[in-house]
Amino acid sequence: MGHDSLAERLRLRGWRMTPQRAAIVAVLDETRGHVPAEAVHDSLRRHGARVSLATVYNTLTTLAAMGELREVRSGRGPVLFDVNTLPHHHLVCDTCGRLVDVDAAVAKDVRLPPRQAHGFDVRGVDVVFHGRCPDCATGAASPPPRARERRTRDRPSRSARSSAR
Repeated sequence: MGHDSLAERLRLRGWRMTPQRAAIVAVLDETRGHVPAEAVHDSLRRHGARVSLATVYNTLTTLAAMGELREVRSGRGPVLFDVNTLPHHHLVCDTCGRLVDVDAAVAKDVRLPPRQAHGFDVRGVDVVFHGRCPDCATGAASPPPRARERRTRDRPSRSARSSAR
């Protein structure tokens, strides 16, 4: 990935830029992070663009297949799309889900022994480091919304607990 915007790289590739695609690419150029398709769709709606969620998913998946985005699966939550296609790995907070890029050099010697490849033609490796971010380690961060909802949903209400006594 060069220093050009995603829109410029796609223009140079001759990719047909429909109004919907242009709006999606503008959000990606603006965001410059790890975003789920739903966040791209929400941003488009806030800006008044009429683009379906299916179009957002299809466009992001196509861009990933073209090598213009990376699909990032951190092991929690939805697939994220990353505009940074340079070799790198990720560090994810197991508490809040924060995801940051890590220089690829830290895991440059990771190799799969041939007997462990199970006949696969291995073409790459993605490393995801897990831990707790500084905010979560000090208790400064609140749990992500899903964790709060799940905790509330799984716990009986006070009235149900007192009537069970």
